[in-house]
Amino acid sequence: MSLRDVGTPSKNPIACSILPGEVFQQIIAWLPPQEAPLYKLCSHQTNIQLSQKSFIKLNILRFVDSQKLRQFKDGPEALDRLWFQSFPLLYQQIYANSLNELKHTEIYWRKQKLNGSIPYSLGDTLITVTCLDLSHNNLHGEVPPSLGNLLNLKHLYLNGNSLSGPIPIQLGLLQNLITLNLHRNQLSGTIPFQLGNAQSLRFLYLDHNCLSGQIPRELGIRLVSLVEVSFDSNSDLEGDIPVEFSRLEFEVNVDGTRLTCFECDGASLWEAPI
Repeated sequence: MSLRDVGTPSKNPIACSILPGEVFQQIIAWLPPQEAPLYKLCSHQTNIQLSQKSFIKLNILRFVDSQKLRQFKDGPEALDRLWFQSFPLLYQQIYANSLNELKHTEIYWRKQKLNGSIPYSLGDTLITVTCLDLSHNNLHGEVPPSLGNLLNLKHLYLNGNSLSGPIPIQLGLLQNLITLNLHRNQLSGTIPFQLGNAQSLRFLYLDHNCLSGQIPRELGIRLVSLVEVSFDSNSDLEGDIPVEFSRLEFEVNVDGTRLTCFECDGASLWEAPI
């Protein structure tokens, strides 16, 4: 029996439904995971069979096993794109676990026309990743708090998207984080003081968002390794920049805010990368 014998769900629903359950699962599992769920339409029984965790894992792993030599820096595959769009939660979790088993440490998906939202499961499972670059795509929704679980992460680039909502306080858990680039999104709310716990931070870009409130003192007190920081173009940021920033060897960009600088009267000459 082959996929040709089974046919498509619309053309041969009877053949789909009369196969023994285990045989049906084994055959359909060879289809790309974005196509396999279509066979749920054959019957109530096939819907049950293709919704089982054992089948989803088999389906995902067969696909990922064939991609073991892939390089994430070469761009996302079709299944990666689906991960950001319409994957059911169980598929997301199993797929993320399978990627983690490949032990890739760098994901460079900059300017790849990714659509959708950042999967919550990405932060739950890709524990080996040290660099995650999803910049300049078409991503929306919130930044998942689960990214705070990526304890090996050194560089996080989410700039140039349409992400909204608050900056997760969980990002402060990333003790190895060197670069946090969130600029040119639609992030709102206050800057969490917990970011001060990410004491390896050297580059912090929060400009061109919708952030409000004051700059937490903890950022100036604890982030002693900062080299570049930008808050500009957040019109609802206000108050004094904490005096603790004065001992750091860089200028703070406050153009387009209501912040008052401890020793300057406007924007610095430094600009965040675009």
